[in-house]
Amino acid sequence: MVPVPVVSSLSPNTGTTLGGTSVVITGTGFTGATGASAVTFDGNNATSYTVNSATQITAVSPAGTAGAKDVVVTTAGGSSTAATYTYTAPPAPVVSSLSPTTGSNLGGTSVVITGTGFTGVTGASAVTFDGMNATSYTVNSATQITAVTPAHANGAVAVAVTGPGGTGSLASSYTYASPAPVITLLTPNSGPEAGGTSVVITGTDFTGATGASAVTFGGVNATSYTVDSATQITAVSPAGTAGAVDVVVTTPDGSSAAGVQFEYLQPPVLCCSSPAYANVAGGQTHTVTGLRHGTITDVKVDGVSASFTKVNNTSFTFTSPAHAAGDVNIVATGPGGDSNAITFHYDETPTITSISPSSGSPGGGDTVTITGTNLIGVMQVEFDTGNTADMSTLNVGHTDTSFTITTPSHASGPVDVTVYAYGGTDTEASGFEYTGVVIPLAAMTGVKYELTPEAASACLAAPSVTTHPTAQTATFGSPVTFTAAAAGNPTPTVRWQTSTAGGTWTDVPGATTSSLTFTPALADTGRQYRAVFHNSSGDDAASNAAGLTVNPVAPGAPTGVLAVAGVSSIAVSWTAPDTNGSPVTGYLVSANPGPATCTATAQETGCVLGAEAGKSYTVTVVATSAAGNSAPGSGQAAATPTAPVVPTTPPDTSLTLTTDKGAIKTAEPGQQIVVIGTGFAPHSTATITIYSDPVVLGTVVTDQDGNFTKAVTVPPSLVAGAHTLAAQGVDPDGNPHAMKLAVTVAAATSDLAVTGAPVARLAVAGLAMLVAGLFALRAGRERRFSS
Repeated sequence: MVPVPVVSSLSPNTGTTLGGTSVVITGTGFTGATGASAVTFDGNNATSYTVNSATQITAVSPAGTAGAKDVVVTTAGGSSTAATYTYTAPPAPVVSSLSPTTGSNLGGTSVVITGTGFTGVTGASAVTFDGMNATSYTVNSATQITAVTPAHANGAVAVAVTGPGGTGSLASSYTYASPAPVITLLTPNSGPEAGGTSVVITGTDFTGATGASAVTFGGVNATSYTVDSATQITAVSPAGTAGAVDVVVTTPDGSSAAGVQFEYLQPPVLCCSSPAYANVAGGQTHTVTGLRHGTITDVKVDGVSASFTKVNNTSFTFTSPAHAAGDVNIVATGPGGDSNAITFHYDETPTITSISPSSGSPGGGDTVTITGTNLIGVMQVEFDTGNTADMSTLNVGHTDTSFTITTPSHASGPVDVTVYAYGGTDTEASGFEYTGVVIPLAAMTGVKYELTPEAASACLAAPSVTTHPTAQTATFGSPVTFTAAAAGNPTPTVRWQTSTAGGTWTDVPGATTSSLTFTPALADTGRQYRAVFHNSSGDDAASNAAGLTVNPVAPGAPTGVLAVAGVSSIAVSWTAPDTNGSPVTGYLVSANPGPATCTATAQETGCVLGAEAGKSYTVTVVATSAAGNSAPGSGQAAATPTAPVVPTTPPDTSLTLTTDKGAIKTAEPGQQIVVIGTGFAPHSTATITIYSDPVVLGTVVTDQDGNFTKAVTVPPSLVAGAHTLAAQGVDPDGNPHAMKLAVTVAAATSDLAVTGAPVARLAVAGLAMLVAGLFALRAGRERRFSS
């Protein structure tokens, strides 16, 4: 026979008319309780219930009306006698604080309202600002509401929350004010140091900006500005120095926050063009060296744009356009403005009309006059291919139509004469003839000669190196010079050669003077250089080889650094810097105060830092390389992370929270639990909460591995039953990260403080002893009556 259930106690035995209270029903005969109506409160089915055992049911109260009501359990054996459960009106909401406490009179400010009794708050007019409905609101929990302010005149107003239990308000708790300007975008956000850049400033609340100092760049007044609308200003940047500066807009209602920056850029620097001349027809390729060529946007020759190609940060090539003869300027333009001007020369193609005399000695040394046109820019004269005249013998003050030069030595016979000038080349076929025979003195045997000093000085002598070049060390971007000298008669010509270690020697184009000066690339490290001297009197003489070492420099600083605050994290991004010839190997990002850091590869331009909620940080980004680290990057690098938002329901996660006792399943009210969490962002804030109604038990900052150990206390007043312990924050990538642990909280059994030792086992043991005593008492009574 199935016994009739008996309800002996309810814990708790009271709750609000809103329902939702977890009630532990104690008694006997609960086995077989099933169906929606097995547990009722005042005839209304419990919202849910769980038969824990034959002597215990945990039920959730439905909504009801105020007053004492019957709780009945029904099984196949019948219905229990009623136990009394008292419904009470819910407390009126209490508004204790707001954050923020001030905002724009235009409305739209998100305000977090903190207090109590917010359960059941609903309806358009439940949250008001000076009696005006909030634009929208969300009940985050029984203790927190997030509301959006309506528009309102300036001044302090009361904020009220109305729930089932009444209305609570906080007088003069929120102040409306005219908003200060806010800058959201600068277009463009960089320009030359000389100023003059027209910058469109986008944002809000620019109305009222007036006066010379209403718009500033790094504290310096804009050259001029126009307030286009409440959301746009067009300003002209003043002159500044290289680097990023804050742009600030000021109105009678205040100034915009610092952090939106304009970067002043330096212009390119031009050193020299090779070659520095061209034919008037144009079409030649020229290489220009200097600094900051990686960002060049235009190259002009005498004001006309030329086709150009950027080679690296220190050089570019351009194709000369057609132009009339004469000197012109070359100017390059980059984001930092126009470069210095360097001189470039145009000339017509030279022509040879006569050579006088047209013949001379094979030993050379004859002075000849070459006439023609466009000869002012003569640079080299050859008597037969590769047989170059000594240009130091070119007459000073030669004209565009004639010059004199001393012939080099050559074997007898006619040779072509070629003139190289700014405008090109011209060759006079068989223009000069070497006549006669030169007999070396060494070939005159059997004859005794006595030479006067004058004759001896005229004797031919093969080249002999007198000064050898020495090894050179240069810093990337700086010029280097090798020098050599030789004696000989006639005076030797020189050409410079280069090779890799052990490789073939090749001529350096255009290097035909005693000094070789150039700006090397990093790849030139290890190259060797030598001078080769030549005249007509014997074999060529080569100098000793001299090595070159080019020391790299660190990359430039990253630009456009941006730190964006998130939940317990900061997302940092940047723009890759100029390498200065030293490839970037990675990036190191650090926060001040420390110790949070993150790293990125050379190909990445962003990473995420774990951070403590509510703490202000300044972020630093440096580029690393084999040549050392760059200077810290520039940009908007300050941020204050926010705390994790506690949702109203437990997180949906498969990750299990644990404790120093393992994954516990039960706990007692007032018990201290040491919670262990893993997988969070290093040095970030995590929040520990217990559900059903979320109660924040504490916050903790994770260690360098993203783990934590935190002692928390189960609230002594927590209702017995099934609960969820959760830890919530972000993972190392800044994404939401949560862990949870299901625990069953037993009902409090005494007023004694719980110190950490579970009391459930003690309660069970005590109950067993009590039952045993009752059976013993009954047996004694039966024996007494039967005797």
